[in-house]
Amino acid sequence: MRSGRHAPHPILSDYIACLWTSEHAVDSSYGVLDVLPDSYIELVFSFGGAAHIEWEAGMRPLPRCYLVGLLNKPCRLHTQGTLKSVAARFYAWGFYPLLGRDANGSPNSVIALSAEWHHLADRLEPIVLADDAESALLVLHEYLIERAVHVQFERSLIQAAAQRLIEEQGQIKIADLAEYCRMSRRQLERLFNASLGESPKAIARLVRFEQVRDRLWRDPHTNLTALAHECGYTDQAHFNREFKRFSNRTPRRFIAEMLATHKWLRSAGVAFVQDN
Repeated sequence: MRSGRHAPHPILSDYIACLWTSEHAVDSSYGVLDVLPDSYIELVFSFGGAAHIEWEAGMRPLPRCYLVGLLNKPCRLHTQGTLKSVAARFYAWGFYPLLGRDANGSPNSVIALSAEWHHLADRLEPIVLADDAESALLVLHEYLIERAVHVQFERSLIQAAAQRLIEEQGQIKIADLAEYCRMSRRQLERLFNASLGESPKAIARLVRFEQVRDRLWRDPHTNLTALAHECGYTDQAHFNREFKRFSNRTPRRFIAEMLATHKWLRSAGVAFVQDN
């Protein structure tokens, strides 16, 4: 199998610099290959000859499928026989957005991939050992393209859900938001947590607080009871508790600060719509 580099499909170009194949042959004893640090994360599938990786923890067998993370020092590959590999070279910022953190990758190590990756390794192994680099690249390419399509679909769902939250000013039941996105509530929560690190309920609370904050900035004389009802808080105590949680001050203290700020701005010649 010839060694070479191959351009990724355009849908992968934001994540992957290239795909590559290699054949490393050693006729006698163990050959040594130093892998030097760079700014990429490599997703590698290797088959054939005996191989060991020398890393901080010592010498250990090279897995069939593994990651080479953002190394901070060289690692050493010891091979015997012919080792054949097919791989994808990810930009450092492209790996996790495409494949997620389920790969169990450490940013500065060489690490075996979890069991789910062995299904892909099982498909690749006979193709690579048969020296069919083109077909091996096609299999890996198709897998990564499928992941990219899935990620972009999830991203579009997140954007649609977030837009709906804003349109509803945070006043939408999460079950209704999930139905709007045509998924279960649990699926929606997993998607938000994976993409934003927060639940949809937490984002809704922030959107609702933002609406209140902006209203009080524009018009500090707004009636708080009416505002709490308008923004969907269950009662005045709920409104006060949520406002203090996000601002570290009560609504009335915030209003006092806004009135003082408006007064200072007017003295500096800044006009407000309310003044008209």
